[in-house]
Amino acid sequence: MPTGRVKWFSLEKGFGFIASEEGEDVYLAASSLPAGVSTVKPGTKLEFGVADGRRGPQALSVVIIDAPPSLAENSRVNSDDLAAMIEDTIKI
Repeated sequence: MPTGRVKWFSLEKGFGFIASEEGEDVYLAASSLPAGVSTVKPGTKLEFGVADGRRGPQALSVVIIDAPPSLAENSRVNSDDLAAMIEDTIKI
């Protein structure tokens, strides 16, 4: 099965596109996402089947391989550093 990364996905529109490793854009419908998943972030690595649709290749049976890290998760302060900051604040 081919793999690729999400270029963009709009929950409001119900579709997006995948940039496949072969270099082509593949249509991604919200109905093709795994059960319980309603949206995917750009950069999410996917494995998918491909079928020829009316307007080009379309992703089927999508499997999420690797999701990009959350921006909020990347900006969180380490708990040890946070404890030191709180202790310093209490001393002031």
